[in-house]
Amino acid sequence: MIAAALAQDDPTHHLANREYGAMICERADGVLTISPVVWGDPIFDAGGTWVNPGEQPTVPVDIDACGIGSTPLAMIHTHPSTGGAGAIPSWNDAQWVAAINARRGDNHGRIYVVAIDGTSFRIEVYDQSNAGAWETGERGPEVNPNAQPCTLDAVQ
Repeated sequence: MIAAALAQDDPTHHLANREYGAMICERADGVLTISPVVWGDPIFDAGGTWVNPGEQPTVPVDIDACGIGSTPLAMIHTHPSTGGAGAIPSWNDAQWVAAINARRGDNHGRIYVVAIDGTSFRIEVYDQSNAGAWETGERGPEVNPNAQPCTLDAVQ
């Protein structure tokens, strides 16, 4: 997603100014794929003017981007905010868990939220057990904290 942001010839394309996202999918043969990266509208225009004051940024990820014969596993997207609360999903983000579960026919759908936490990126995972974090402020388990392997019970 970072490469997609940097590849655009537009000064408003950077991770602090818009959301980027994609679907993580599984083909029928078990191979994992990622859909094309898409992005939302900028928060600020090239001149620094707030484009839609008071509106939360969004990204138009399409659950059907996995394609025919593939199953959606998760939606991953960036948050352009900084600080420890930056990876907490919005209400709209949390709706993805239910949508993916409905498409899959089980309760294993997830969303991954990528945000800047201090000077590094932090990736948190949310599923049906903690998708209500948009209301509670609860942070999800960090994916690969301190470059250590994730425990399976933290993300399944």
